[in-house]
Amino acid sequence: MAGLDHFSSSTQCPEPIGPDPFPFSAHSLLTSRDAEMALDPAIVRLGTMQTNRHKYFRWTPRTAWVTFVYVAVVPGIFTYMAYKTDGLWDMRAKRKGDILVER
Repeated sequence: MAGLDHFSSSTQCPEPIGPDPFPFSAHSLLTSRDAEMALDPAIVRLGTMQTNRHKYFRWTPRTAWVTFVYVAVVPGIFTYMAYKTDGLWDMRAKRKGDILVER
């Protein structure tokens, strides 16, 4: 985990590079009463790490598998089910006692 070595050796996260994608930071949303309270450093670090998660992402077998499942397998299942049931159900103008299956 060479990319995350700086998190284990220091107590602060690195400064973000580039413009802030979220113009409203947690500090700007605080009220005057909340500004007097101290923020928990662990929660601040967690928030910073989650904000910068895209900078430290790596392809692993697990992330590749999860991506494949959500990009190919799940849509494939829905497509298969759509083609298998195409024209099978007719929901228009049914009366009490009529069957739904057309085949």
